[in-house]
Amino acid sequence: MTTKNTFAFDVWRSVVLAHLIRHWGMPKYRSSSKLKTSETPIEIYTFSDVDGITKFATIGLSCQKRGSTYFGKELILVLPTHEVATTAKRTAVVNYLMRIAVHYMKHAHKNSFFLIPPSDRAPESWVAKGILIDAPRGEPRGFERLEMAKTEIFFKWVAPLTAQEYSIITREGNDVFFKWINKHKIGLIDVTPTRKVVRRAGSA
Repeated sequence: MTTKNTFAFDVWRSVVLAHLIRHWGMPKYRSSSKLKTSETPIEIYTFSDVDGITKFATIGLSCQKRGSTYFGKELILVLPTHEVATTAKRTAVVNYLMRIAVHYMKHAHKNSFFLIPPSDRAPESWVAKGILIDAPRGEPRGFERLEMAKTEIFFKWVAPLTAQEYSIITREGNDVFFKWINKHKIGLIDVTPTRKVVRRAGSA
């Protein structure tokens, strides 16, 4: 990366990280990867356990170029802390989130949400191996959007889905799905076999 590009990314990172720290507190870990097609890295920050919850966020996805414009989106993932209690578990989650970020950047469209079918690339212990990428839920007002110079950055939530939940969205849509999980109090951050399952006619 050239000195000019390094400085530009340092500024970009500082602004995005300050936004996350303001809402989540100080991060505990950082990892970084660089795509073959870009000089700009994508970093993943792990934020400390609060009330049994650990949060992850990308920084650098938003400043990857698609054509002549910045991608303009970062991803967040929220998990129970016990699912990332060891270095091996945390590393598996970070690697998986990086795969999701690259896939999302390549294939994202203008729809309000984005789906990835269930895949064995998810961490082995997870029962929720599909992915919904949508607007953040449970975050404070003002979290979702960050304006930097003339660029808007939007934070998108990575929500793990079971095969049944993925089927509901593909058949009936996102709004029906969220009404259903709210009705049955299904926690989308629970990726373990303890995740609540409610039978629904016509779903997998």
